[in-house]
This record gives sequence, C-alpha cells and structure tokens, in this order.
Amino acid sequence: MNNLPYLFAAEDTSGAHDLRPQPGRGTRLTINSLGQCVSVATPAASFAHPFTPSLATKSISFSKGLVDSFEPTIKKIPISGADGVPQPALLLDPKNANANGESWACLEVEPNDQGVLTKDSRLEVVESNNPVSIDPKVGRVALALIVWRNQRPYRAFPIVYFNLRYQRVLPAAGDGAARHFFL
Repeated sequence: MNNLPYLFAAEDTSGAHDLRPQPGRGTRLTINSLGQCVSVATPAASFAHPFTPSLATKSISFSKGLVDSFEPTIKKIPISGADGVPQPALLLDPKNANANGESWACLEVEPNDQGVLTKDSRLEVVESNNPVSIDPKVGRVALALIVWRNQRPYRAFPIVYFNLRYQRVLPAAGDGAARHFFL
C-alpha cells in the first residue's frame, strides 16, 4: 500500500470536476509562468539503532546489538532477553561516577588466544568510570555516557549507533600490549 500524500480534485458548484491539481495533505503546489510544480513531503524512514540505551531509575538496558554476529550479555543474559527471560538491566552504582558526574556503560570483550571472538568469548556490558580498558586481554568500548545528578542517573547519551566489528592487533616485537579496535 502506498501511503504517500496525494492531490485532491476540486469540485465546483455545478458538480463538474476541475482538472487543475489542488494542494492536499502533505503536498505543495507552485504555479508560475514556467508551469506547475508539485512537491511532496515523504515521511522519513525509521531505523531501530542497535545498542540504544533505555535509562530507568537505577538501571540501564539496551536494544539488541551485535559484535561480529554475537550478542553481548548483561548478567549472562543476552541484552535483548532470552526465551522466557525478560530483557536484562544493568544496575548502576553512583560510586562509578567520576568527579564530573559521568560514568559509561561499556562493552567488554575477551577474545580467545588468537584474538578472535567466538561463541565462548566473554562479551559483557558493564558500568565503568573509565571508557578505556587498561587490561591488554580485554577490549572495551563505551556504548553510552551516563550523566549523574544528585547521586542519580539523570540522562544516558548513546555513543554507538551500529553493530560493531572487533579486531585485536598485536604489537610488533617489544612494542607493548595488544590493541583492541571496534569498527
């Protein structure tokens, strides 16, 4: 079915239809010496972004998102929920907020020895006061910034808008620790 706006035909008092186009709902008609122009405002398409945060009084939950085709978990439950199990929420702790009143809901991944994510890898959403991991075996990316006010989560700002790809890069010999990239 087409739900684009359309033009209405005008009727005069005699009942005969006027064949000139008339503006209707969502349309703009321009008539000048060059001719007629009809503009139609089409509705924007919606897109359900992965990892969209939903802030509650003391917790945060996320819409379904994937990392290399694997779904992260909160408390060992997939972030979109499981069969018969509701969508999990990450409990927020005001102690995790930094001096500026900010904390982050982060995704932590722990790849296998080859640096590849598998179904057995740890992909978990956690709260942290630092969006960067200092552990060379754990990759971390911030999913949402949580702003605190009066020891309560006030607002959550999404940071990630698309599904993620993960890549671990090993350093050249003697150059330091592995680096974790989320694309």
